[in-house]
Amino acid sequence: MAPRANRRRCGGVALVTALLVVALAAAAAAWAGREVGRSLARGERLAHATQAALYARGMEAWALRILAADDPAVDHGGERWARPVPPLPVEGGAVRGAVTSPEGRLNLNDLLRSEAARARFVRLCRLVDVDPGILPAILDWLDPDQTPRAPGGAEDEYYTLQDPPYRAANGPFADVRELRRVRGVDEAAYRRLAPYVAALPGEGAINVNLAPPRILQTLADGLTEADAAALAEARDARPFASVDELLRQPALAGREVATEGLAVASRFFVLRAEARVGRVRARLASVVLRRRGVPAVVVRSLGRTGVVE
Repeated sequence: MAPRANRRRCGGVALVTALLVVALAAAAAAWAGREVGRSLARGERLAHATQAALYARGMEAWALRILAADDPAVDHGGERWARPVPPLPVEGGAVRGAVTSPEGRLNLNDLLRSEAARARFVRLCRLVDVDPGILPAILDWLDPDQTPRAPGGAEDEYYTLQDPPYRAANGPFADVRELRRVRGVDEAAYRRLAPYVAALPGEGAINVNLAPPRILQTLADGLTEADAAALAEARDARPFASVDELLRQPALAGREVATEGLAVASRFFVLRAEARVGRVRARLASVVLRRRGVPAVVVRSLGRTGVVE
């Protein structure tokens, strides 16, 4: 009897082992199937991401061609480059883009060198209900020394005591969001100023053909919202061909307007492109500098640029 019982036990063990092997094989096959599926999905997403990035770069190339063909003497919101491109169908998705010029704003990096820019900034602060007393701290952020301006200035001695500590840039703003780090600029003040300021490299100029009414209101003391609206209406009807043409506007009659840092054309432009392929989106932000009528990309980033908020 014992040998027969042993055979039954051996047969049972063999059956369990066989079932276990089949179960393991099935699990391995299922895992392999999932991994193959994931690998294919990853490959598809990578292919879509590459394709979307190429479409976004194609939109950048289009913007450069449009800006190269544009007359650089005068820039305004009615030109071809300023018209947003609606979503265009492409293989597997769509692409869209828009070109703007940040030179309708006040360049923060002009404040250290230009008295006219400082006067406009003080007027802007008052118009948007921000304390103009932040100006000394902004100038300290820009200047190369470690001597705080009085009153309200700040250098490393102040910033290294913050939590966490940091240092003043002691140089130009590379990103408009740096303004948040300046003494006295809280989030509310930043949000009020952000739509009207930029961080352009080098010397900038306010293109009065693109400036929002609030910036036009900073051109002289005492300008009202109605005056700024009249200037905007006049230039929208016929863009100013020169700064002198701006100065001849009735809204500026009898006003003392500093012409330093004013222009009717732009050098800097910003392209924002977005492409979608399948479920993948690619965003591109390109800063373009146009010299002697020739545009070139000087900064390229994914999604946003620090030149403007």
